[in-house]
Amino acid sequence: MCGNQYYYTASASPELITWSVTPAASVDYDLYTKKDSCPTTSSYGSKTYGGAGIQESLTSCIPSGSSYALANKYGSGAGAYGISLSKTGVECCNND
Repeated sequence: MCGNQYYYTASASPELITWSVTPAASVDYDLYTKKDSCPTTSSYGSKTYGGAGIQESLTSCIPSGSSYALANKYGSGAGAYGISLSKTGVECCNND
């Protein structure tokens, strides 16, 4: 697999999903996602831009297959984060 700061989901058919990251108040975590392989800070499908303590989310249509997410600390500060995945159950037909 990708490593301990990566998260993964699979889907049998195309559907809308939302990845969210919620950092501690004093730290900024950016969220990177990619279809079918592990994202990195230089190779990703989508990325959030927020700030310290701001919840950031990415919603996309994933085709049948997999979606990976990476929470990466940006800048200074110390603190943990929470990450969540929401699947809407709504089928989609594009590859956003």
